Amino acid sequence: MLALILVRLGSSSGEDIVKLVDSTGVEFWYSCEQRVLSPGFMGKRWTKRQIIDLYNSHIESARRYSVHSLSNKRLSEIVAEISDSIRSL
Repeated sequence: MLALILVRLGSSSGEDIVKLVDSTGVEFWYSCEQRVLSPGFMGKRWTKRQIIDLYNSHIESARRYSVHSLSNKRLSEIVAEISDSIRSL
């Protein structure tokens, strides 16, 4: 499934490198031209807040993810909820 999404993304995004984040917060880079998925080169681990801020900056205000009670949620739970929200768009 991920491979199909990445191939479609590469052909429609117009970008050469697409950055992705997995459910543990680890960044990966996808090269559209070479169709290669690799770990981010800086070993960057995204925080809950960074992931939410990125999502919220690209979505209408009515669908924004709440930043309240982040300490009560696991990162994987936040990523899953945001992924589900994106799929339902």
